[in-house]
Amino acid sequence: MHIGCGVPITAAWVAHWQARAQQIELKKRMGKIVKQREHHWFDVQQKQLAEAEQQELQKAAKLKQKALKLAAEQKEQLEVYTQEYIKRLTDERLEGELVRKKALEEIEKDKLVEEARRRQARQNNLGTHPAVAAVAVCRALTRRLLVGPQT
Repeated sequence: MHIGCGVPITAAWVAHWQARAQQIELKKRMGKIVKQREHHWFDVQQKQLAEAEQQELQKAAKLKQKALKLAAEQKEQLEVYTQEYIKRLTDERLEGELVRKKALEEIEKDKLVEEARRRQARQNNLGTHPAVAAVAVCRALTRRLLVGPQT
């Protein structure tokens, strides 16, 4: 038997072409295995990336929750501080009003005491005025007698 170019078909030639065909088949299978391996590693890599992304999202969500919690705590602290500050200002204002009221009461009391003292002094003056006038007349008379009349 001959192939188209006049080379006889021998057992060695058949064995060579069978080996060549097996090599080609093996190369195809190896190519498929390599592709499958690449697909597998690609899938593994994609899965790892997805997991890493999911972890990052969870981490970001936790940080956001933490930030929101911190902001809420700060807001509450600010509210408490504000209320305490307002209460302190109100207390100080009330204390100032109380001090002012007491001061006005003291002034009024002092005025009343002063008026009473003046009234009493006037009463005393009214009662002693004739006596003072009499003493003055006595002194004048005594001087005239001792010194003599003045011309």
